[in-house]
Amino acid sequence: MRRPGKLIILLAVAGVLAGGWFIRGVMTRKSARNPQYVTTRVTRGTIMSAVDATGELKHGRQEYIYWEVTGTVTQLLVSPGDTVREGQLLARLESQAARDRLADARDSLEIARIKLAKAEEAFQTAREDAELQYERAKADLAAAVLRLEELKEGPGAPELETARSNLRAAERTCRTAEKEFALNKQLFAEGLIAKKEYDDSLQALEAARDQVTTARLRLEELMEPPDEKELAMAGAAVRQAEINLLLAERRLETVETLRYEELTAARMEYRKQQRVLAEAEELVESLHLRAPFTGLVLTINAAEGEEVVATSRGQETFLPFMILASHDRWEVQAYGNEEDVVKIALGMPAEIVLLAKEDRVFTGRVSSVGAEARVSSNIVTYPVTVQMEESAEFFRPGMSADLLIIIEQKEDVLILPQAAITKRGGRSMVQVLRNGKIVPVPVETGITGNGMVEIRSGLDEGAEVVTGVREAAAPGGRPPAVRVNIPGIRIRR
Repeated sequence: MRRPGKLIILLAVAGVLAGGWFIRGVMTRKSARNPQYVTTRVTRGTIMSAVDATGELKHGRQEYIYWEVTGTVTQLLVSPGDTVREGQLLARLESQAARDRLADARDSLEIARIKLAKAEEAFQTAREDAELQYERAKADLAAAVLRLEELKEGPGAPELETARSNLRAAERTCRTAEKEFALNKQLFAEGLIAKKEYDDSLQALEAARDQVTTARLRLEELMEPPDEKELAMAGAAVRQAEINLLLAERRLETVETLRYEELTAARMEYRKQQRVLAEAEELVESLHLRAPFTGLVLTINAAEGEEVVATSRGQETFLPFMILASHDRWEVQAYGNEEDVVKIALGMPAEIVLLAKEDRVFTGRVSSVGAEARVSSNIVTYPVTVQMEESAEFFRPGMSADLLIIIEQKEDVLILPQAAITKRGGRSMVQVLRNGKIVPVPVETGITGNGMVEIRSGLDEGAEVVTGVREAAAPGGRPPAVRVNIPGIRIRR
């Protein structure tokens, strides 16, 4: 009788267990049909697109100082490690060659000055002489032309009347002189006047007769027709005067050009010797070596009494006499990969963290982006220099530095995690959760940085966006899986 009871009990227990498994299966399938979404919301904030790099700290200005002339160091006024001011005297050098060059330059300049003074005087004198000859030639030509015209036209009525009037006046004067001489002759014969008075009256008579003769010849000359020979001579005189004027014009032009060229050459030589003297004076002045800027003396490669060799810029084959580095100008030299360096431009801000003091962030700006590539392990990088905007006492050359070059930064913009963005057909899409359902929404994105992306349009602030799906708990108490919206990747959380 006991067996049937036990069987009933066993069957009841089995039924309860089967029902429990059935209910659990139904609940599990129901839970699977209602997944749990992992979401985030669109917020406003600051987003920054940046490029990071590593580099080392260096002096912003470091100058290798060479002597410009060969000589002997006579005085060394500083030592390595000294801080010097701009313009401070660092060392003295003695060079007889530099001083001889200065003396020669002064002599050459004086010679050039004398030659210039002579050239200026010759230019001025030649010009004046040529102008005077030109004016004389013009006057001679005018006189020759006037004479030729007078010969061709003959005397005019006024000129003839003047000649006749002059003859009549001369005749009246002659008659008066004759009467006076006749009277004086009689008085002299009677002894009433002196011989001198008699001689004076005779000379006056002869002079009066000469005036009559001259006036008569002039009148006759005017009344005669022009002589062909005289006309020919007058014409030849005009032509010769024209030639003389042309020669005077050419000489005026030529003497000005030639003398001006000589004067210009003398001026150029004088200016050249002035430059030579200035260079010689600078060379002698360079025997007193002065600090080009305020900084720190790093090394000195000569001692007092030693000879140093002149070194021209671009031909620095010897060790520098001295190396000077700036105190207040520092820079970080780093290398950026080819994908990042194309984004970097001069003047971009940067944040610098030195490994020696990681709790402080320094600021700077990009001062140069090199064009020469460096290839290491098939990785192409380019040099980037960031000028520090501040300095500190603990700075040392060679310190390691982490750079963060800010390419672009925007404030108060809509942002989302990059994980929320998917690509479909070349368009950026997000999955928005609305009333428990997922709705795909296209968006326009902007800059990205620090795992976030800028949303330019398509979403409003506060919109709930799905970033993944949390699945139901797995059998055996394992944690549920989370499916994140990254194509081809499944992340379990």
